[in-house]
Amino acid sequence: MVTEVPISEADLGTWLEGLLDTYGWLWCHFRPARTQDSWRTAITGHKGWLDYTCIRGARFVVIELKSEKGKLSPEQKDWHDAIDLLNRIRIQKGYKNPIEKYIVRPSDRDFIEKLLV
Repeated sequence: MVTEVPISEADLGTWLEGLLDTYGWLWCHFRPARTQDSWRTAITGHKGWLDYTCIRGARFVVIELKSEKGKLSPEQKDWHDAIDLLNRIRIQKGYKNPIEKYIVRPSDRDFIEKLLV
């Protein structure tokens, strides 16, 4: 019997970045940095933006990485809700391509690869 080694969120991110590059996506990820007291991500604006922002052709995809049992923070939920509202408005105005958003976990690797091909 083969026991699967759990993959960390950081390792999932490294794997995802390789896929994004392989399949020709333009992407960005804001990495947190360690300070003397805690971890900080140097950005200006509201907290909670998703981990990866990705564009290829007409597709705009945002991806939040989580561990198998990880949950969205309240701030991340606010961003998810705002994207949902924006997509509803875009559909009403006749736009064809919604902003795609996904919460993905290590067990979703097959899905992620199909999503990005």
